[in-house]
Amino acid sequence: MKSTPEGNVSELARRLPFFYGWVVVAVAVLGMFTSAPGQGSIMSMFLAPISEELHWSRTLLSGAVTVATVISGLTMPLWGHLLDRVGPRLLVVGVTLIVGAACIWMSRISTPLGLYVGFVLLRVFALGVMSLCCTTTVARWFIRKRGRASALTAVGMAAGLGVFPPLLQGIIDATDWRTAYLVMGFLVWGLMLVPALLFFRRQPEDMGLVPDGASQTGSKAGPDRPGPAAPLEPEWSTTQATRSRTFWLLVVATAASSVLVVAINFHQLPLLVERGLSPQAAARVLSVYALCFAGGAMLSGMVVERVPVRFAMMGQLLLLTGSVVILVTTVNILMALAFGLAFGLALGAGSALEPVLWANYYGRGHLGRIRGITMTFRVGASAVGPLVAGIAYDTLGGYTEVMAIMAFIPLLCIVALMLAGPPRQARLGVRAATS
Repeated sequence: MKSTPEGNVSELARRLPFFYGWVVVAVAVLGMFTSAPGQGSIMSMFLAPISEELHWSRTLLSGAVTVATVISGLTMPLWGHLLDRVGPRLLVVGVTLIVGAACIWMSRISTPLGLYVGFVLLRVFALGVMSLCCTTTVARWFIRKRGRASALTAVGMAAGLGVFPPLLQGIIDATDWRTAYLVMGFLVWGLMLVPALLFFRRQPEDMGLVPDGASQTGSKAGPDRPGPAAPLEPEWSTTQATRSRTFWLLVVATAASSVLVVAINFHQLPLLVERGLSPQAAARVLSVYALCFAGGAMLSGMVVERVPVRFAMMGQLLLLTGSVVILVTTVNILMALAFGLAFGLALGAGSALEPVLWANYYGRGHLGRIRGITMTFRVGASAVGPLVAGIAYDTLGGYTEVMAIMAFIPLLCIVALMLAGPPRQARLGVRAATS
C-alpha cells in the first residue's frame, strides 16, 4: 500500500519515545514566534520611523491599528469555525504565507491606504489567526498537562518578542524600517511553512491517540505502554457556552484588560522614550520584557495545574496593575527595567492562562468556535487602547495621564473573575475520548 503523509506522521507518532503532542507544541512555539509581526510591541518599533519619513501623525498610525484590530476581532468567529472544520495544518500554512507577504507589503507602503491594508493583514493573520490556531490546538492535545503545554506555547511568543526588537532595531539603525519589514517577512516563511505542513495536527484522536498520551489501560506512558486513564473534561456546545452567565463574565475579564495591554504594547517604545530613555535603551527593555514574558508563562503553567485557573489569573491582573504604576513613575533605566520585568511576567502569565481557562471551563469539542467568539470581544476591545493613547499623545503631549487611568482596568477584570465560578454543567464532565 502506498504511504501517505498522514500515515507517515501516524507511524512517527507510534515510534516516538514520547507523546506526539509535544511535537505539536514545538510547531505551535514556532507559530507563536512568527506571530511577532502582528504584536503591538513589534509594531510600536516602526511608529517613529514611519511617522518621520512619511510625516504621519500618531493618531493616523494608531487609527490604522484600531481599524485593523476591529476587523481582526469581527472575523475571529469565522476563523474559529474554520479551525474546527478543516483543522490547523492547512489554515496555518495559508496564514504563514499571508503574514510573510504582508511584511513585504509593509516594506513598500507610501500611502495611508497601503498602511491600513498592511496592518489589517498583520493584525488579522499574525496576531489573530496564528495565535488562535496554535493555542487552541495545543489545548486540544492535553488535559492534565494543559498548563505546562500552554506555557511552553506562550514561550514562543516571548522568544519572538525577545529576538525581534534588537534584530529589527539593528536593521533600522543600519539601513531603514523598510528593510526590517522585508527581513521579517522572509524569516516568517523560512521558519514556519515546512513544520506546519509536515507536523501540525488537529487533535490526538485523529491519530489514534488520546490527550496527554493517556489510555484507559496501563500504567506507564509510552508508545507501547499507555499511560493513566483519560481524565474527565466538560463538553459544551457553542450555544450552551454562550448561554451561560459565566461565559460573559469571562469575556469581560479577558477582553477588558486588552484595552490596557495593547495600548502599552503598541506605544511601548515611544512610552519609554517619553520617560527619558534612548530608543536603543527602550529596545533593550523590550528584550528584558520578553525574557520575563517567558518566565511568567512557565511559572503560571506550573501554578495553574495546582490551583483554579481564575485565581491564577487574578494574581496576573494584580501584577499587570503594578507594572503600569511603575511605568508612569519611571525616571531612569532601573525603573524601566523593573517595568519590563513586571509587565513581562504579567503578560506571559496571561498568555499561558487564557487558553487553559476556556478549555478547562468548556472542553475541547467546540473550542475553536468558542474561542473565536471570545477573541472577537478581546481583539475588539484591544482596538480601543492604541487609538485612545494616540489621541492622548497628540492632544496632551504625552501618555502619562491616559496610562494612569487605564491602570484601573485590571481591577474590574478581577471583580468579573470573582463572580465567574465554573458553570454547573462544567462540573459534571465527560470522559475524554479514547482510542
